[in-house]
Amino acid sequence: MFDRDFWQEVLQTVQRQKLRSIMTAFGVFWGLLMLMFLIGAGMGFQEGVVGQLKQIPSNTVAYFSNLTTMEYKGFTSGRDWCIEQKDIDVINRDYPGAVIHAVGVKYLPTRESQLLVTHGDASDELVVAGVSPFYSMIAPQQVVEGRYVNEFDCNERRKACVIGINVAKTLFPNDVNPVGQEIRIDGNSFSVVGVVKKTNDMVNL
Repeated sequence: MFDRDFWQEVLQTVQRQKLRSIMTAFGVFWGLLMLMFLIGAGMGFQEGVVGQLKQIPSNTVAYFSNLTTMEYKGFTSGRDWCIEQKDIDVINRDYPGAVIHAVGVKYLPTRESQLLVTHGDASDELVVAGVSPFYSMIAPQQVVEGRYVNEFDCNERRKACVIGINVAKTLFPNDVNPVGQEIRIDGNSFSVVGVVKKTNDMVNL
């Protein structure tokens, strides 16, 4: 029920305390504005992270090697090591059916360093990695030219590689198709079998 006396008293109080009323209203407005901004920013950040992870399988687990912390069989602590193919083979042997795909990634020589990649007069300093055919499952990529590395390349130890679309534009200007072309990585010749582009901001090509 509308209480006329109550609202008259409120109006009179506002008229007598104009500055205080304005500052109170501004404080309420500013608080609501900041609350809306923080909620919007939080939701945007959440959607951005979730969007990046959508194409990566939810049951993916990543392992990274680090410096050793203990001495072992004559080796000192603080030694650098990396997971090798034989380690992946042991995982597949000891846990049959539990691991669908075990993917190894070998950065050459390390993640922090870059190698000189050339084709003709074009060159660039790039991060180079050795991957298995199933790597594209955990790091979604779209093949735009040619194909991805397959099991035949690995089994026959072919010097095959795929390059990112940005790398292709650098090494092969004037819209030259890189597929089938030879590039040199740190002085070694490799055949380009495909060109890929990232479909996820977490993949850097």
